[in-house]
Amino acid sequence: MEDEIMKKLKLKIAISEIKKESDIAMNRKRKFVNPKIGIAACACLVLTTGVVFGKDIEHYIKKIFNNSTEAIDIAVENGYIQNENMDYIYDKDIGIRVDNLVLDELNLDISFNFETKKENVKSVRLNDFIITNDNDKVVYRSEFKSVETPEELPLYNSVNWSNQPIKLTDNTFKDSILFGLRTEREDFKELYFDINSLQVIYNDDTREIIDGNWKFNITINDEMRKSQNTIYTMAEDNEYVESCKGTMSPTGLIVELNLKEPIDQMKYIQENFERIDGIGLFYLKSNNELIAPLLIENGSDNSIYILHYDNSGMFYNDVDEIEIYIEPYNFLIKLIQDS
Repeated sequence: MEDEIMKKLKLKIAISEIKKESDIAMNRKRKFVNPKIGIAACACLVLTTGVVFGKDIEHYIKKIFNNSTEAIDIAVENGYIQNENMDYIYDKDIGIRVDNLVLDELNLDISFNFETKKENVKSVRLNDFIITNDNDKVVYRSEFKSVETPEELPLYNSVNWSNQPIKLTDNTFKDSILFGLRTEREDFKELYFDINSLQVIYNDDTREIIDGNWKFNITINDEMRKSQNTIYTMAEDNEYVESCKGTMSPTGLIVELNLKEPIDQMKYIQENFERIDGIGLFYLKSNNELIAPLLIENGSDNSIYILHYDNSGMFYNDVDEIEIYIEPYNFLIKLIQDS
């Protein structure tokens, strides 16, 4: 597929990653790529504060976050994690606590630990709950609720909660939830958890919903709240693209693309005899490996697209270039690093 795509290329654009002195302090595992085309001058803003270095990180990442991504796992291995030392909050013979979390501009991954006095339990996980922050914003609610304004929308745009809880002992269990965050969210310092029920599965696979009242809050460390980003911007004009910016965070990559003209998706479907979900965009790595976005958000006019990638992050990739292949137009946007 890569060879076929490369044959269709009409144009290349470049964006470059910004070098930061704080990279040394972060002690990242770097993966260098070969130098490519010249670097374009572009103005951008980067947050360059420190990161959290977790203590006593468990050897196996999936015991911390059983619902995670490749980029988050690499970030945790490099010490980017906030560890909590809270007591269990008990009700109905079940205790809940938060053990660890990872937060940046793109993702919030939370690891929960459950302890129960019940017998023959196979797993425990959250059922009916809501997470809010100190800005009076809903981060996530398990129950769907229609809203009237964009300001009332929860802060998440995706949830990864597919893997089952991990049984640590006869009476303790681990689970995690990964929330992909909307890019326009505000900074927050506190997370408030209001849990109204849990789902308990017993060894004979019977299920029970346990109603109760588990409430607690978590303070987000300043270092975690102000994690640094690497900004990528367009290096040359493109006949199709008005603007394009990439943001590489510790746990992911997001690309904001603004086309000069909306894509006529119906025409594209008719010409290609296939239906596409939004726009056909892929991240083209330096080894020509094509990876589709985890999530594509687009506006009503099909000219603005926000692409979320979960396989790239500041700890995972140290790249001079990001290349985005746009299928309907058959060309490549190349984003190179600003120095």
